[in-house]
Amino acid sequence: MSEPHPDLEVERQPMVFDMTAGLYWRLEEGGLLWGMSNPNETLGEARELDMGHLRKMQRRLAKLVPVTAGLGIRKAWAATIEYTPDHLPLLGPVVTNAGVEVDGLSVACACGHGMMWGPAVARCAADLALEGRTDVVDVSDFRMDRFDATGRSPFVDPVALPFPVSVED
Repeated sequence: MSEPHPDLEVERQPMVFDMTAGLYWRLEEGGLLWGMSNPNETLGEARELDMGHLRKMQRRLAKLVPVTAGLGIRKAWAATIEYTPDHLPLLGPVVTNAGVEVDGLSVACACGHGMMWGPAVARCAADLALEGRTDVVDVSDFRMDRFDATGRSPFVDPVALPFPVSVED
């Protein structure tokens, strides 16, 4: 999270994505909450910050949002984000490996897209829990049993983060 700046104290701004770099930002606490993917990061639980990559993304952010040039970092953290192989949410009944639905147990997870899909997934989950259906989207494609034994899904998210293709320094 960047330090606050008067130019960032506006009422509304969209969440923005630099798709080629895996960089995103949005207004937060008078500054910008920004994050990025690191394609060179070892898979598994995140326990430390890659300061070199963080600074590289900070320079990239300053090119795209010039007001951030020279702003310090107020908060930083490492995070582990879960993803499904097709980068789509999990939503619906919990299904065992044998293909049996667990009665009364559901799963609702945005799977790495919390800031973008979280509200819709939460609405669908609430609808399913209360009404047994939702008008938001056909959730049948988001069930756990869409994956085959090797984890492959017939679906794909063509705009999935966190896999940047290039980052200029």
